Amino acid sequence: MKMESNLENAKRIVRFAIGILIGATIFNTVVSAKKNARVLVDSVARIDYEDSKIVDGEARRETYFFFEGEHYRGNIRDTSLREVPFEEVVETLSKEMKARNYYPETDREKGDFLIVVHWGVTGIEESP
Repeated sequence: MKMESNLENAKRIVRFAIGILIGATIFNTVVSAKKNARVLVDSVARIDYEDSKIVDGEARRETYFFFEGEHYRGNIRDTSLREVPFEEVVETLSKEMKARNYYPETDREKGDFLIVVHWGVTGIEESP
């Protein structure tokens, strides 16, 4: 029972860390095209989460499903930053996920992680 609870806690921590990473990646990818933006994200998974990924001495393949969340148009005049389609965002995120050994799942019920992607511009102050 305690091991199961620890595993669930570890999964929640990893989901949160992935969400932060995705948010930062979207923000940095979209904004850096026009502005010199910097985003720093730091996250740590619990040791028992990493241990749970090892099955018969091999790292278990983990999958994700991107779910379309809200699109925030923001308060910026540059329409190229406001009108980034969901497909373009998840294409960029997919490359980042693959680099971290996470793979896409086409059925949201079968994925290890359901990642809700909210994207867009929430506010950028114009330079005076």
